[in-house]
Amino acid sequence: MKRISLLFVLLAVLVACANEPGQAPRASGGWSYDEAVSQLKLYPKDPYLQYVVLQFGRRENRLEEAVNEIEGITGIGSREAPNGRAQSVDLFNIFSGALAIQESLQLDTMRGEQVQDA
Repeated sequence: MKRISLLFVLLAVLVACANEPGQAPRASGGWSYDEAVSQLKLYPKDPYLQYVVLQFGRRENRLEEAVNEIEGITGIGSREAPNGRAQSVDLFNIFSGALAIQESLQLDTMRGEQVQDA
């Protein structure tokens, strides 16, 4: 009786794991670039989603598009205006803004832009 039960369990596992011939297995639960961008639109301040969108952009040779998407969604501009961050300093939140500074620096680092000395 145990052999028959074991045989049925083994057969059920083989049937469940079998793919059709010539068809590669697809990983379930993975995001595409567009899905990551739509999630970023829902949660624009999430640095992990910003990172995911940038990585998808790099992998799919759409890095410039990814950077533009992130800048447009989050409102974080590029370094075209060198004094942009200095003008937006909020003295009231200067000591509690560590997370924002970290996120901003991480985004700049992930973009790979070089700081130009003025």
